[in-house]
Amino acid sequence: MAGRAWRSATRTRAPGSSNAVRARTDETGRGLLLLDAVALDWGVEQGPGGKTVWCECAL
Repeated sequence: MAGRAWRSATRTRAPGSSNAVRARTDETGRGLLLLDAVALDWGVEQGPGGKTVWCECAL
C-alpha cells in the first residue's frame, strides 16, 4: 500500500464466499461492488466459523 491509506475489516459468520454483483438484478453483493469502485485493494479471508472482508482506501 503506497502513500497514506486506512484499512477496515468486518467479520461475519455467514457461510459461502463474498462476490461482487454480476448483474443489476442481483440482490446481494452490491456493497462489494461499491467497495471495488472506491478501494485501493480489498479481499476476503476465510477462517474457521466465518470470513473477514477487508479493504484499504486512500486518505
